[in-house]
Amino acid sequence: MLFLSFLPFGFNAQKNPNTLFLSFLLGFLTLYGITHYVVTIMESVFWGALLYINLTPLYLMTGPLLYFYVRNTIADVYRFEAKDLLHFLPALIHFIGLIPYTFSAFSDKKAIMQELFVNRDEVLSLQTSLFFTPTENFIIRLTLLSIYTLISLWALYRFRAKGYVSSILPENQKKTTFRWLLMLHFFILISVGSYIVFVLMLLTNPDAIDSHLNNNILNVSGLFLGLLIFSLLAFPDILYGFPKKKEELVIAGNDPLPKTTNQSKPPKENEAYYINLKKELEDYFVSEEPFLSPDFKMADIVVALSTPQHHINYCLKHYMHQTLPQLKTAHRMAWVANALTDSKFNANTIDAIGFKAGYSSKSSFYKTFKDHFNVTPQEFKNQQNLAKQG
Repeated sequence: MLFLSFLPFGFNAQKNPNTLFLSFLLGFLTLYGITHYVVTIMESVFWGALLYINLTPLYLMTGPLLYFYVRNTIADVYRFEAKDLLHFLPALIHFIGLIPYTFSAFSDKKAIMQELFVNRDEVLSLQTSLFFTPTENFIIRLTLLSIYTLISLWALYRFRAKGYVSSILPENQKKTTFRWLLMLHFFILISVGSYIVFVLMLLTNPDAIDSHLNNNILNVSGLFLGLLIFSLLAFPDILYGFPKKKEELVIAGNDPLPKTTNQSKPPKENEAYYINLKKELEDYFVSEEPFLSPDFKMADIVVALSTPQHHINYCLKHYMHQTLPQLKTAHRMAWVANALTDSKFNANTIDAIGFKAGYSSKSSFYKTFKDHFNVTPQEFKNQQNLAKQG
């Protein structure tokens, strides 16, 4: 699950940078579960010394990561400004407080874990931070995550009331994405609530760390987190968020929710946006022939059409039913097929035509052509010449 948490970022960072916040959120939540398991169930001295306490600053980042992901997703922008770093101040303070422990000898950490497993009373008296006791650390961590989750839920509520209708997605896709976001918040609130009960039990009885409640928290949290992560694999379109029309996108720093309260926008209007974007893409490829450049990439389309990348990817997938490499190859092959029989290219060799088509590698050009037309460029040229003579 830890690996799968970062998989969306690896594949979607360029398409939608907001995936960064989601991947790290899911990754840190998974790390928290792993740490809880190795300390309370597995009782591993090695893994406990490696993960326990050292990673606690990361868990203070989960609330801000959730907030940034929700804020940017409903606004259909990637936004992270200097002032947003203030949200990570609690994590930074906690990291500074842990510096003496973090950089202490690993053997000392193992000794602490061995003592902890023998004497459960040490759970709440183990002072590793310069600033906070273990109890204060628990309270701060759970309180901050709860506050950020509720703020994000409020943002979703406002979006559903004011901005939901402006998203240019099919209704089913909008519902799936919105419900998934609600499920994410539901999982976090359930987990936080369970851990609050667990901490309260620890305060009165440190031996509660071995209780059935601890096992149930791990099992339920693991189940929900697994469902969230695997649902991204089953419904990857969730990662596109809620695309808006270009003219409705807001400037960073403004209210991410549109002022309109019109709830009757026809679904066909959303479809028209992508149909028009598809035409813009096709016209751009025909008139500008950007595919002839060996360095042609998605960023060139984003600039040329002044359109967010995840809008273009969504259009390619759902309205053109192909990827950018496939579209680029189709246009290159059409251009080469025309050039091979065009008199103005008579002075060019086949290799030169391949180079002009954007292929820097001769082998790549010939292989792509053969895969596309089932014949070599020379055979294709001969067939076309024979057809003309006939």
